[in-house]
Amino acid sequence: MGNQEHLLTKIRKALRVGGNTHELEDILFGLETGKMQAFWNDGALIITEIVQAPARRYLHIFLAAGDMDSVMALDEKLKAFASEKGCEFGRALVRPGFEKALKAKGWKRKMIVMEYE
Repeated sequence: MGNQEHLLTKIRKALRVGGNTHELEDILFGLETGKMQAFWNDGALIITEIVQAPARRYLHIFLAAGDMDSVMALDEKLKAFASEKGCEFGRALVRPGFEKALKAKGWKRKMIVMEYE
């Protein structure tokens, strides 16, 4: 499996783990319309959205796919982009395996997400 196919597999898995709220086509539409942004390197892809809430503007990390080291290598680029766009903070809903790596980059646990069906 080539690198692109491997990354597509990871993206589809991330969409499933995220609750199947979006499909790949939704992300492509978001990128085409500028609602979403993409950051990537050879081993990872991160999709973001800028959210203007009533009181604060923030960068929502919508999806991260790829190997952990490659995903973490994009952290400074994301933070610089968020600052440039006037975002006060970044937010990501992540699986537990990301917590340790994100803490090492200055991220803090703020909440626990629970879901029901």
